[in-house]
Amino acid sequence: MNQSRTTVGRLALGLLVPVLVAGCATKGFVRRQVDTLRQGEAQETARLDRSVEDVRNSSQQAMERAQIAYEMAREARDVALGKMGLEEIGQSNAPFEFDSDELSSAAQAALDRAAQILQEHPGALVDIYGFADQTGNTRYNLDLGRRRADAVLRYLADRAPGNLSRFASVSYGEEKPVGPNSTREGRAQNRRVLVSVLQRASSAEKNTGSQESAPPVTS
Repeated sequence: MNQSRTTVGRLALGLLVPVLVAGCATKGFVRRQVDTLRQGEAQETARLDRSVEDVRNSSQQAMERAQIAYEMAREARDVALGKMGLEEIGQSNAPFEFDSDELSSAAQAALDRAAQILQEHPGALVDIYGFADQTGNTRYNLDLGRRRADAVLRYLADRAPGNLSRFASVSYGEEKPVGPNSTREGRAQNRRVLVSVLQRASSAEKNTGSQESAPPVTS
């Protein structure tokens, strides 16, 4: 009887050892796959960060368009853009919480509408302007506006992939307020990123119907 039990025990151990080894091998394989995916994610994030850094404030024309956007009345701005061979086909405001560069659900909703326009116009240019309220010092607010603009750039580049050279971002910090900084409501209006979608006039002339007369997107 004892010998029979010993034999059974050996058989069970013989079956169990390969299972345990296989289990360890499977776990090791899974860990390696997870590590590979994480490494790929990190590399893609680093690549996008470098690309964002490359396009930030890199276009002199984008800076000129930014000046036009905030130093001219709407009608005069349209004329100036026309002289540059451009036409605005969409505009969206993404709001931000106090001292934050995280995209809220309201900001994402506004940007999703902008992304739809980009998908419909793959050759469009995208100007991104970051702002802050006057709480804090000027240098900090300029950096905060930049971080907000970068967050918007990443979001749009992910949802409307293409040539990043069509994106340009500029931070105005606390400059160019749209609301009074003396009130809570006014400061909330100033914590924003404005996205302006432009297409070249030659492309605009080729489009007809609703695309040609599409109103600016606002939020």
